[in-house]
Amino acid sequence: MPSFVKTLAVLASVTTVVTPSPVDSKQGKDFSIKQLAIPNSHLVNDGAAALARVYENVGDGKPPLVARQEQRGSKTANVTASPNLGEAQYLTPVKIGTPPVTFNVNLDTTPADSWVIDASFKSVWRHNEKVYNASKSSTSKLSSRAKWEWNYARGNEASGAVYTDLVEMGGLSYVKQVVQSATKLGKITRTDVSDGTMGLAFNLPQFGFAEKAHGGPGGFDFGTLPAGRYTGDIAYVPADNSLGYWNFTIDNVSVGKARMDKKPFAGVVDTGTTFLLLEFWLVKGRFLNYSPMSDDQTTCVGGIQPTPIRGYHVIGVAALRAVYVVLDASKTPRIGWATKKL
Repeated sequence: MPSFVKTLAVLASVTTVVTPSPVDSKQGKDFSIKQLAIPNSHLVNDGAAALARVYENVGDGKPPLVARQEQRGSKTANVTASPNLGEAQYLTPVKIGTPPVTFNVNLDTTPADSWVIDASFKSVWRHNEKVYNASKSSTSKLSSRAKWEWNYARGNEASGAVYTDLVEMGGLSYVKQVVQSATKLGKITRTDVSDGTMGLAFNLPQFGFAEKAHGGPGGFDFGTLPAGRYTGDIAYVPADNSLGYWNFTIDNVSVGKARMDKKPFAGVVDTGTTFLLLEFWLVKGRFLNYSPMSDDQTTCVGGIQPTPIRGYHVIGVAALRAVYVVLDASKTPRIGWATKKL
C-alpha cells in the first residue's frame, strides 16, 4: 500500500484493502510527533498492578508480590499526583473525522493493528475518553464487508467495525484511511487510560522514537532522524520480522562493569510494556524504579523484572526511555540504538 503506509501504521487485520492518499500530494511525508501528558490525571501507577497486567497478558501465574497486592484490593491508587509519576501516562494525539476529533492513543510497536473506541461501546470509564461516532463525521464511510479482531493475550483483545475516514497525524492529513472502531473490548483493554492504540509493527519503512525520561514527554519521528534527538552514531543490529515483531538478538548483558557470561538470547522492542523483562538470573536486587507501592510509599517496584515465560524477553519502556531507538523496516530490517540526553 502506498502513501499512508510510509508514515503511519498499517491496519493489517482488515479483510477489505483500502488505498489511502494524502489530501495534498505536495505535502511532505516525513514528520515528528510529540507525546502529551493526560490532562487533569488523577491516576497513580501502581507498580504491582502494572506487573499483574503483564502476567495476565501472557497467561502465567502471578508472583507473590502481585498476589499480595491484589489481596489488599489495590489495583490503582486513587490519589492526586503529577502525570509523570510512573511512566505510563503519556499518549499521542491523532485527529479523525470531519469535523476532527482528537484521540489520545498509545503508539505501540508490538501490534500492527490500530483502533479507537466506538461510540456504541457501553462502559464506565475512569476518565473522559473520546469515542468514534461515524454518524457525526461527514467523511466517514462504513466498509460493510470488512471486520477486524485483535487478540494479543488473554483478556487483552478488541474487535469491531471498519470505516474509512479522514485522519491527521503530525500535521499530515489522509483521506480514506482505515479506522478500526472497537465495539468490544477485553477486561484488560478496558482498564487502559488511552482512547485507543496505533500499532507500529512491520509495514513501516522507518521511524525513530525517544520515550520520555523524567519530567517530560517523548516523541516519534517518521521517515526522518533529526540530529538533535540523539548524540554520537546510531548502532544498528539486524531485526527478525518473521513473526511481525521488532525482534533482535541480545549478545550479552552488563551491569556496571560486570558482564553476564551467558548465551545470546532474543528480545523484542515493545513500547506497550512498562517493564524490562529478562531471565530471572539477570534480575537480582533493586534496579530501576517504576513506581512506589500504593500502600507503602517507601518501597518501589523495579522497572526490571523477571520474565514470566522463559525465552520471552521484552525491552519495554523502563529501558527504552534511556535511549533513542530507530526501527527500520527496509528490505533488510534493522534496529538502531543511540545515546540521547536524559
